[in-house]
Amino acid sequence: MSGDKVNLGNMQAMLNWAIQNGSHGSAPTPEGAAVNEDDPEFEEKRKHLMAALESITVDIVKIIHEAVQVLQLPDDADGVEDKKIQALEELLDLIEDLNNAEDFQRMGGIDLCMHALSSSHTSVQWRAADCLASAIQNHIPLQNYFGEIRGVPKVLELLASAAAPMVKVKLVRCLSCSLGGHAGNIGGFLVSKGVDVLAKLLSENTDGSASSSDNIKVAVKVAFLLAGLVDDHAPVAAAAREAGLVERLAATLKTSADAVLWEQCLRVLLTLSAADGGCHARLKDAELALASLIRDRKAYIASSVPAEDRPVHDEEQAHAAALLAKLATEPSTAAAVPADVHNPVAAGPGGGAIMAVPGDAAAAAAAGGAAGGRGAGGIAAGIAVTDDNGPKVEFVATYDWQAIQDNHILPAGLDIKIDLSTGAKFARMTPPAEGSTPAAAPDTAST
Repeated sequence: MSGDKVNLGNMQAMLNWAIQNGSHGSAPTPEGAAVNEDDPEFEEKRKHLMAALESITVDIVKIIHEAVQVLQLPDDADGVEDKKIQALEELLDLIEDLNNAEDFQRMGGIDLCMHALSSSHTSVQWRAADCLASAIQNHIPLQNYFGEIRGVPKVLELLASAAAPMVKVKLVRCLSCSLGGHAGNIGGFLVSKGVDVLAKLLSENTDGSASSSDNIKVAVKVAFLLAGLVDDHAPVAAAAREAGLVERLAATLKTSADAVLWEQCLRVLLTLSAADGGCHARLKDAELALASLIRDRKAYIASSVPAEDRPVHDEEQAHAAALLAKLATEPSTAAAVPADVHNPVAAGPGGGAIMAVPGDAAAAAAAGGAAGGRGAGGIAAGIAVTDDNGPKVEFVATYDWQAIQDNHILPAGLDIKIDLSTGAKFARMTPPAEGSTPAAAPDTAST
């Protein structure tokens, strides 16, 4: 950190002070080490010590404030790229501390970093993503705030269009930190078709000419994130099935020889097999020839990789053996659909529930919602919704389940239900407890 440099001359002055004014062999008193207050230069030395201490004290709030001021400069200002790079690098370590991160957010730093993600300078973009990740990682209040400002859809949008591998890597890290342990943001991720974005990103960075070492690094980060999401959140597996993730992962394995990428892709396939019966069935599809692919890879490692390099493949081979064992079993549908339709499996944006439901139940809920009121508070309350690719419109929630279209802007606090057989999504306001006063519809302006 550039502002935290220690002046060795001042440190030497402090050491000299301690030596010259110590008790020279006598034990410290309970109040502390004895000092020679009879020394005629005592007061001068004390002042010198205080000045030395002041010179090495870092005003963290001041550094954050100054960095935030720099981030407000327009991209076309003279020398602004270097200034913003320095500001973001100074912030990066500081805002890992929870208190500093909250100060950063109160000064508008999170919003400014979100804006910087669209900077014309690639070096500013990825550093801004890195700072966002550091600030919100394992920090629930800032993860909440990130959800409120629709950070997850914004990052997904940028991931779909970013060109520079470093920007993609840092955006994936930012996405991972926003989703980690936060069911509400995962709900926003699912509604925004985040699995589709990641699946496409995985393919784009491993297909032939694009498979440079930097792009392989992007693909590894994406696969690692997907494995964790599928493992921790059941609805992600259904979304992965609909996004064709199984097929994309198999295609990646056929085009790449990278050991780390193989390890992570096999890990994702294992978690999908365990989490979703439909994914397991696809893994056994004869056209994928996945078992044959894995066996060929094992033979390649045994015959072509030097013995001293084979330990690099140990984790990969462990996943391969486990997946081959899985492929020899029949799919289990128990993990695909919870038995209780009304059992929430995660929380939606702002605290509502996300429910994984069978197809028939979802269809019935949708029919009930459609019949229940497109007048006073239904989806079409003054807004024409045509198809999934129409203009962005507000989703006007009621206590009935209503289908979510791609062009809907959802308010915070809704229950969200996902049909695991089709991927269709539905939302409603959380019904009030019996005897309580119904709440007003959530305010979309707050999201």
